[in-house]
Amino acid sequence: MFKKLSLKHKLALSASVAIIIGGLLVEALSFRASLARLDTEVAQRLESTTASYNQYVSDWVASKERAMISLTSEADENNMVTHLKQVRDAGGKRSSSTATPWYSGRMLKLVTLSKVSRR
Repeated sequence: MFKKLSLKHKLALSASVAIIIGGLLVEALSFRASLARLDTEVAQRLESTTASYNQYVSDWVASKERAMISLTSEADENNMVTHLKQVRDAGGKRSSSTATPWYSGRMLKLVTLSKVSRR
């Protein structure tokens, strides 16, 4: 079949095949490069998100630590609202939850500090 074609057609067919193979090669290389860039971007975003979340957790733990340290062991049960306000303000958050052991042997329930009345 290839013998029946003229030289002009043979050259045109060969050039077309070469162009198609070259295009496929360029497309494959471009695809590989874009996959590599995508992997790099995903890794960077994952690192950024992880660092951000780690900082959030560290800040949260530090806030809880400050709140718990601010509650004195001599806290008066009759004046608990005042002590809880102090815990809320020391924690640096308007709304946070704190639970702490009470020294009479019972456990204070989880208190949402933003719901403590402001007197």
